[in-house]
Amino acid sequence: MLFSLKDLSARLSPSPGTEGLHTVKTNAYTLHHYESLTGMMFVLNTDPDVPDLYQVLQHIYNGIFIEAVVRNPLFKYHPDVPFDCPLFTGRLEEYLRSQGLRIVGR
Repeated sequence: MLFSLKDLSARLSPSPGTEGLHTVKTNAYTLHHYESLTGMMFVLNTDPDVPDLYQVLQHIYNGIFIEAVVRNPLFKYHPDVPFDCPLFTGRLEEYLRSQGLRIVGR
C-alpha cells in the first residue's frame, strides 16, 4: 500500500523532485511517512487528530537510527532476519514519550 501511495503522490505532484509522501489521513488513522536519501523508510500510524510528524520522523532517522544502528559497530544487519536493535528501540521509545506520543504496539 505504501509503495502505491508514494507512486500516486509522485504522479500527482505539480513539480518533480519534491519530497513526496508525508501524511495520509483517514477517518480511522493518520499515516506519517519519512524516506531518507538512502531509501530507509520510517512510518508511524497515529490517531487522525495528530498533526504532521514529518520532523519527528526526520529526527528518528538522523538523531536515533544513524547513531544507534548505522554507527554501531556491534550491530549486524542481515536482510533475512527481522530488524532487532535494543539500543535503537530503547532510544526510540524514550524519544516518542518525550514528544508526548503514546506507544501502543510495534
